[in-house]
Amino acid sequence: MKSKPWSIQIEFVEGCSRLCSFCGLNAIRDKPGNYKFISPLLMEKLAIDCGNFIPEARYEIAMHGEPTMHPKYLKLVKTLRDYVPKAQIQITTNGVRFLKKGAFDKEVAAIFKAGADFIVLDTYYPERDRLREAAFACKD
Repeated sequence: MKSKPWSIQIEFVEGCSRLCSFCGLNAIRDKPGNYKFISPLLMEKLAIDCGNFIPEARYEIAMHGEPTMHPKYLKLVKTLRDYVPKAQIQITTNGVRFLKKGAFDKEVAAIFKAGADFIVLDTYYPERDRLREAAFACKD
């Protein structure tokens, strides 16, 4: 008998808000800012299938892009949560979106409200220190 996977990665976006020289994503992109988004309909189909096949796996929202660049990323997290209520959901982000004035606390709260259990900040220069300060100052 084959075992079910323990962990699943889901890509909301191909493309990133940063252009890091070390990132392999730059080699597969035709130009910066040309994002490819998962459709909400495909995400719902994926969530339904995951809920039926592996409802208690660990889900990580990350891969070849910045998930918070998707205009409906919170809805996509909620969709996944709706179909895998017992699963662990993690979103990995570079946090650039959170650096808008006063946005850090609001973005973090919204991600948790949508259904994520963990937020992992991949911090890079020059944003690293600002993200760290905002994270430690976060009240909620």
